[in-house]
Amino acid sequence: MGTSPLEIRIFPKVTLCDFEVRSIGKAIPYTVECNLPINIFNAKIFLILWYWLVLIQIINIIGFAYGISKFTRMAR
Repeated sequence: MGTSPLEIRIFPKVTLCDFEVRSIGKAIPYTVECNLPINIFNAKIFLILWYWLVLIQIINIIGFAYGISKFTRMAR
């Protein structure tokens, strides 16, 4: 399953981490690739909440349409 560029920008799964290792007399800079497991979890929660809100919106639209139709039938 692929990831969209938007998802990668908002919740990156990997990033570059800079740190220094101190050796005798000098510090050696390193840049390594770091995993961000909390962002993977956040992306899943975001996706679940997004689908939940879409479902609630659909239910509200159906309920609104039903209420309008019921109101117009009573007015006749």
